[in-house]
Amino acid sequence: MRCCLAAGTLILCAGVVFGQGGVTLDHVEGTIEEGGTVVFHMRLNNDGDPVHRMLNGYRITSNGLTWGAIEGTMNPAYPWDLVSGYPCFFDLGMSVAVFPPDLIGFSGEVGLWGTGLPPGFDDIGYTITVGPISLNNGSCLTLDSSFYPIAGYWLWQIEGGIAVNCDWDGPHNIGYCSLITWLSQDPIYLKELEDRLVYVYFRPPDVNDVDLCSVRIQDKIKTYSQECAWIEGDLIVTDVLAFRLIAPWRPISGTFNTTYTVSWDTYSGHHYVLYGDLNVELYPGDVNLDGEVNAGDLIFMSDYLFSDGLPSQLEEVMDIDQNGRVDALDMAALSRLVGF
Repeated sequence: MRCCLAAGTLILCAGVVFGQGGVTLDHVEGTIEEGGTVVFHMRLNNDGDPVHRMLNGYRITSNGLTWGAIEGTMNPAYPWDLVSGYPCFFDLGMSVAVFPPDLIGFSGEVGLWGTGLPPGFDDIGYTITVGPISLNNGSCLTLDSSFYPIAGYWLWQIEGGIAVNCDWDGPHNIGYCSLITWLSQDPIYLKELEDRLVYVYFRPPDVNDVDLCSVRIQDKIKTYSQECAWIEGDLIVTDVLAFRLIAPWRPISGTFNTTYTVSWDTYSGHHYVLYGDLNVELYPGDVNLDGEVNAGDLIFMSDYLFSDGLPSQLEEVMDIDQNGRVDALDMAALSRLVGF
């Protein structure tokens, strides 16, 4: 999978009176791919007095990806603490703390002999490594500033008893966070679903790069009405029988909310998996699935119970009283629904 970078908006403001510096994302190494690793290189700059206390916290989030670990490494070119050299920046220690699965923090503090982060410092301070990555249902990672558990806030130092925040140029998105998918009907009302078909839409980076015959819903369901998916403007469209779409969650006992996946291959050699919201509304009583609850459903139910008739395509709608079985009590409950 290819990798792109988009910078977000400033979300933490500096205490300009104290002339503090900031943290910016200098560059990223790695790509969003199965088994891959992404390394964020974080640049520190101090445009004021020496920074005597530094606490920076970050959270890694995604739209469905998972990862094995998060690690932080200080730039070995500088003496961050007594272990790395003397004189040093933070003689009371410079440490990296990871709070699995998604939080990492960097903290340093000056005692009697530390210089603090010196005025004019402007270089890579540390890196954040995320991986190995499992694609699962996602396509991007987001790095953003965060509440840092050790201190309860995110700061550079304290002056006059005031916590002074530094500038943060994030959040930063790595990968295709803008890719989205949706259904032609949401929520799905099974009793109103015309032709029992649901259309699945998604917007890829390049519609002309999509192998239309590789498009799959839930990783296995091919398009229903024709051989391959098709292009509509900047969208790819495929269709699927509602009953196949909801099959993994059957038997259905009532309204439910979950996700579905749409995957595809590209001619340029990449594989994508997106996930979208799947909300299903169940309406017991419409056993013949004609969109209405009426005498026709009573006849259908009677044939099933007493004359060896076929069950409904969606057997769950026959369990009118929702007790987990279909019997004469459901016939009585359906009679009340119809008004007999």
